[in-house]
Amino acid sequence: MVRSAGWVVDVVIAGDFNRHDQLWGEDVVPERYGEADRLVALMNEFALSSLLQRGTKIWHRGVHESTIDLVLVSEELAGSVISCKTLTSNHASDQEAIDTVFDTSVPERKMPERLLLKNAPWNEINKRVAATLGSKPIGGTVQYQTDRPMAVVLEAMHALTPKAKPAPMRSVDGRKI
Repeated sequence: MVRSAGWVVDVVIAGDFNRHDQLWGEDVVPERYGEADRLVALMNEFALSSLLQRGTKIWHRGVHESTIDLVLVSEELAGSVISCKTLTSNHASDQEAIDTVFDTSVPERKMPERLLLKNAPWNEINKRVAATLGSKPIGGTVQYQTDRPMAVVLEAMHALTPKAKPAPMRSVDGRKI
């Protein structure tokens, strides 16, 4: 997590921690007190929440069972959880798989407009630039004297040049969507 940068980082930490604590498991026997203190301190330091309900059994061996696997997430992600549950599928393990679903939205990516420069009406662009800039010298700083003509040329090009059609969306393997 980057706290000083001014932006939020979503964090998911999931795994077999093999540490028992009353926070996520059953009441802990005295010989197990404190074995998860470092993990609990990490959760407090980074405001992480455990997604599984307290007491969710993950590990099974014969008549024994325990809660040792965790899914820890940052505050923003904790608010967008749709479900977090175990899957009782036989995948040749003594531990159940954890299925977590988040309601997240990805901002729509706006593709920049592409100009068809080979079809640009360069004579019209030239006339528009000349009319806008006029024959008077440009005053101001050197920076302004370079920025102003550039802005006028770009405005004329964007206004008069035909735009390319957006490329069709494609999947990862190159097929059209």
